[in-house]
Amino acid sequence: AECLASSSADGTIRLWDVSQGEPPADMGFGGSAATLQNRTKLYQLAVCGVSFRDMEADLESDGAEYRFVWSHPDLPGGKVHMCHIFDADGCGRQNESRFQYVNSHTGEIVYTSTGWLRTLKGHSGKVNDVKYSPRGDLLASCGDDGTVRVWDAQCTRNNDLVLDDRFAEGTAGYHILSIEDEMTPGDDGPCSMKIALDDESVHFTIEFETQGHYYGHGSGPRLNLGKTKPSAAGWSDRSKNSLYKIKRKTDGRVLFNWDSSSTVMRGHNAPVRGVEFVHGGLQIVSCAEDSTIRLWDVELGTCQAVVLGSAPFSCLSLLVNPPLLCVGSLTGEAFLVDGGGFDGSLFV
Repeated sequence: AECLASSSADGTIRLWDVSQGEPPADMGFGGSAATLQNRTKLYQLAVCGVSFRDMEADLESDGAEYRFVWSHPDLPGGKVHMCHIFDADGCGRQNESRFQYVNSHTGEIVYTSTGWLRTLKGHSGKVNDVKYSPRGDLLASCGDDGTVRVWDAQCTRNNDLVLDDRFAEGTAGYHILSIEDEMTPGDDGPCSMKIALDDESVHFTIEFETQGHYYGHGSGPRLNLGKTKPSAAGWSDRSKNSLYKIKRKTDGRVLFNWDSSSTVMRGHNAPVRGVEFVHGGLQIVSCAEDSTIRLWDVELGTCQAVVLGSAPFSCLSLLVNPPLLCVGSLTGEAFLVDGGGFDGSLFV
């Protein structure tokens, strides 16, 4: 599918299917129910002639809330078990106008509304830019948390669906939010949780993200550079810090991680405002409000070079031939960086 990637102030990146020429005007943020229904897309190609309303009329309960069975002669095996999933922002708030029916055995999308494919979480704070790699297999993003992140752009599964019984018997094929709803406070403090079974309880520990994000300066007066650390008060306060890992208490194994990025690059000391893939997608260049431009190795996730500027940077754009990097600043200046060898030459 032809995909569009968008960044958001809610700390997420979303991927949208635009291969059908669907207008990306609202992407499910508004509009009538009828409009949303018309833009719902079937992903099971063997039965692509079935409308959403016809599929919905044939759904049967699979024994639990948000779990369904759809029977159709053109489906492999004649039926598919599905989980009904709503999109959630970086604070865990669900948007019921954006939803998917997902194969609960494989995580693959069966139906999706408004062209929504995936929501990527990992940044704490606003996401300022997102770009596809030249081959379209990776995404690069940057945000107010001071990080540059790399993501798998070709995964077709819903990352928030748990495909095995890693939490407890019977949790396979459920959305992680449904599993979290079954957790109750544990016995070892505010970051201790458990799931009660018939004859035992499975205990977990919650590890919250502690890096936080920098103050965004925007175009207004410069503030003293500082960093806001997210709350780590405990499970009851997770709406203020939606990035956390759920670990099994007995062996420390990570059972779920809300951060779905594959690589995190740290080194900037302020909000990162722009990213671009360079050198055929092998490296990423970024600019930030700390007045630096950095070059990163995509595979290793390490910083390869740093250019020091004279003003806080706000955006960048790459000129391929000749290789020049055009960088804007919050003070209204534009700079050109010689990209031939990335030797640090910087001129207005």
